[in-house]
Amino acid sequence: MYNLTDDPDETTDLGKDTEHAEIVTGMQRQMLNRFMDTHPDAMNLSEGLSIEEKLIWFCEPRDIGSEPGQK
Repeated sequence: MYNLTDDPDETTDLGKDTEHAEIVTGMQRQMLNRFMDTHPDAMNLSEGLSIEEKLIWFCEPRDIGSEPGQK
């Protein structure tokens, strides 16, 4: 999250500032809802995860093998 007017090169991440926490949480919830609606493995998501852990879970690749170069 950046202030493009004051920081057009996006060097200062405002997403970690507490004053923007509500906005960040809202954006995370929107992303999570989108994943829940569209991801083919959404029904396998564990219930006890935080929002951030759920987003990480959705973004982890599942279509590759455990060995490099393996599919």
